[in-house]
Amino acid sequence: MKYSGIEAINVLSRRIYEDDPTESSHWKKFHGKFSYKNGILSGIKGFGGSQPTYQGLKKKIHNLFQRKYRKIGAKLPKFDTIDFNANQITKKQERAYDLDVLRQTLTASFLSTFPNVLGSNKQVLIIGDGFGSLTSILLASKLSRQVILVNLTKTLLVDLIYLKKWMGDNLFNKSTVLIDSEVDIPSISSSKSLIAIEAINHKLIRSFNIDSIINIASMQEMNPSMIKAYFKDFSFISKDNLYFYCCNREEKILPDGTLSRFLDYPWNKKDSILLDELCPWHQYYYTLIPPMYKRYEGPHRHQLRIMKFN
Repeated sequence: MKYSGIEAINVLSRRIYEDDPTESSHWKKFHGKFSYKNGILSGIKGFGGSQPTYQGLKKKIHNLFQRKYRKIGAKLPKFDTIDFNANQITKKQERAYDLDVLRQTLTASFLSTFPNVLGSNKQVLIIGDGFGSLTSILLASKLSRQVILVNLTKTLLVDLIYLKKWMGDNLFNKSTVLIDSEVDIPSISSSKSLIAIEAINHKLIRSFNIDSIINIASMQEMNPSMIKAYFKDFSFISKDNLYFYCCNREEKILPDGTLSRFLDYPWNKKDSILLDELCPWHQYYYTLIPPMYKRYEGPHRHQLRIMKFN
């Protein structure tokens, strides 16, 4: 089955209480109190911020702390335009342009400096996107003609709700489709700029001619078996040059003791590595409590690869 726009939200809202075998112990913990009742989300935890738009003194303070990151953006040619779009998106969503969103702005700006990774003719796969931030930024900035968004059912529901806030009901209904089955794919209209897929149906990505894959800070929260399953999916995508941008903690221990380790992902030694370093905008976060800038629990590495499967 396939469901367009608001119908997709209604379907997901009924499924959030079903068991999701793709959830790691991390998400079983953070989704523990998640609910969506009478149009109200609650128990949102672990995938970004949803504070109201910053105002007055609070806005000035956050702008001051964000200078550190905007200095990085100033070196990227498209940052100003993408930053403006992100600001407009969050205004429509009535949420703060916080560090979580700014990191996505920096990522999109950075990736746009590499030829053929992003563009108005590209089909981009995003695996895990809190509040639909990167999805909306790519579409608003014409850095993708179509985004395929894969996420856990609960988080995907939040993504779509916030994408609707940005797009408005009419455009959201025209542009968005949730699919459950491979038989739905041939009938998807080219006018659909957003294809949503629940993680439990991740194998559906094998049927798309994807140009680039992006995963930011979510593989670190998956069980190794799930990471392996995604890499298997990637091998079915028929592209000579399939780009994969991956930014994740070098190591993370999940609540049940499972170790997720960046270097243990099932990389192919034949991949062409275009970038491999610690991500400059993903090492520190800021708080209003001294010291103002604090390190994340572990270093985050980002890589850009052209994937090889033979």
